[in-house]
Amino acid sequence: MEKPIQIRKPLTWAKLKEKIEKMSEEELNENVKIWSEDIPLESECYLEKENEDLYYHEDFDYCYPESELEDYTKEECVLVLEKGKYFLTF
Repeated sequence: MEKPIQIRKPLTWAKLKEKIEKMSEEELNENVKIWSEDIPLESECYLEKENEDLYYHEDFDYCYPESELEDYTKEECVLVLEKGKYFLTF
């Protein structure tokens, strides 16, 4: 019998907190790891709070803060993270 397909939902900070609270003391003391298609299981992970709005454009390799958009206006880009919001990075 085939396993049913699991539909993953985006993780909220509240759900992350709930999952962390269920971890053992040993697990809580391990480094946080992030998996992505480009960098599997990166173990140097940081929680950061952005001090500028972050934007993305299809011509970019990654997101840029508003102050570094240079040749693009923010109207040409997609706002992906608002100033003051938290994110995980590696």
